[in-house]
Amino acid sequence: MPSKGNEQHIYIDTTYIQSFLMPKNDEERYRKEQVRRAIEKTHKNREIFIKFPFIVAGELMNNLCSKYIHAADKKEVIGDFFEVLDDDKIDLIPAKADALKLAAEIKGRDNLLGDTDLLIIAQALCDIYSTNLLTSDKKIIESQEIDSISRDMAKRLQKLKISEGIR
Repeated sequence: MPSKGNEQHIYIDTTYIQSFLMPKNDEERYRKEQVRRAIEKTHKNREIFIKFPFIVAGELMNNLCSKYIHAADKKEVIGDFFEVLDDDKIDLIPAKADALKLAAEIKGRDNLLGDTDLLIIAQALCDIYSTNLLTSDKKIIESQEIDSISRDMAKRLQKLKISEGIR
């Protein structure tokens, strides 16, 4: 079992898992590569884990309900998603009360962010072991409020890196 002090959690936004499962263009293939790299990191280091907030799974399912995606493709993507979740290093996690409270606080300070994004960010920020949040949303990446809140959270073990890529 990993020592809790060195544990690291990588959070992944919906656009990244969706791109991982069904990339359609160069930007989505880049995101797929970033998720692949994150998964690879978990397999190289027993103390690194990937976390998908429940809201990510819900948003993915909602996006798959598009009438522009064939039923067979939907089934394949859902099957592939469950296959990803079958990895012992990847968890699907519910939002806890502290994350819900933080999401409301962030909304009060930065009303440009959508509710789904707020829940994903808040979950990552409330997880003291989180090190990365992969997202392509510039409103999230460039938010001074999120950066300020992250710096002010005393219980965090390290600053959360919110970016489009992982090293």
